[in-house]
Amino acid sequence: MRRAAIIALSFALLAFLFGCSALRRQKGAGQAMIGCMHDLNTIAELHEFLRTKSKGESEVERPLEGMEVALTINGMVHRNVDKSEEEDYWCRDENSVANFHKMVDALKRNEMPPTVDFIAARWSDPELQEKWLKAGNLIGSLTFERQKAHGFTAEEFIDDLKKTDQVLSPLMIKDSQRQRYFRYPRLKRALNPGDQSVVGAYLKKTGYAEVPATIDSLDSKFSELFCKASSRGDQACANLIKGYFTPLLLDSALRARMIANEIMGRDVKHIMMLEATQFTSDNLDEILKFCKRMGVKFITLDEALADPFYQRTTREGGSEAVDLLRRVQKRQTGESDE
Repeated sequence: MRRAAIIALSFALLAFLFGCSALRRQKGAGQAMIGCMHDLNTIAELHEFLRTKSKGESEVERPLEGMEVALTINGMVHRNVDKSEEEDYWCRDENSVANFHKMVDALKRNEMPPTVDFIAARWSDPELQEKWLKAGNLIGSLTFERQKAHGFTAEEFIDDLKKTDQVLSPLMIKDSQRQRYFRYPRLKRALNPGDQSVVGAYLKKTGYAEVPATIDSLDSKFSELFCKASSRGDQACANLIKGYFTPLLLDSALRARMIANEIMGRDVKHIMMLEATQFTSDNLDEILKFCKRMGVKFITLDEALADPFYQRTTREGGSEAVDLLRRVQKRQTGESDE
């Protein structure tokens, strides 16, 4: 499995390395590329990946062959933005109707199963969410303001969930969405065991399935760098950023698959998490095509959650799936996952 991972990563890097050689030949591109690489090296997972990657292995054409993955999105594009609060944010224009349609169209072109978008209700945009649902997709809850559970009592957190439900339920009812989905912001429960039990019982009572993730695409870490390059008209840097994203995504998927096999002794159905960023909006079509070329079969979230793996808990009572993602992240940054 480890050898297959290394081989696969080398294959994914071929396109990037070819493009990089061409860039080096461009007059005056060197200094700009140094700055671009400096920015990319601030992504800890990518820095460690580049430091430890192996060279000279033969290629594997479809390294993720047979891997079943449900795609989910956090924080869909919305128009309820205070522009004054985002003046210093490179991606301040990412919340646009054009970006919304880019994502919907990319999902349609790639014949994706219904994709669940997790929404923080404060920034709900009912008109766009209705279009999202009419396109055959689904919505889920990401709390009211996407706040972590840390510092909340069970009662306070449930009040927040009820407030969120008042916003999202009418949309789900109107579209006849039967299953409800909930995701903890940043996948962190951060409640004491007693409060976790109370919140879990409430979610079950109100028909919500708790949705973790096993593959973090890390797209949000690339997005501001991508916007920064695009805003200064540096297409070479923007392309370089895209070129590094796909091998790191492949690395995340391979590690998740490897750790799941360590736990279960078999492949499990995985859940991938993307963010509704400018980077994702501009590149979702390419990302989905890349995953399919690598051998991924996309499935519905319900199919993934039906895997008994998602019912497993750690010795501390946490989600085994969330712990798997934690282990992936630690390995990607060179830490011990014990």
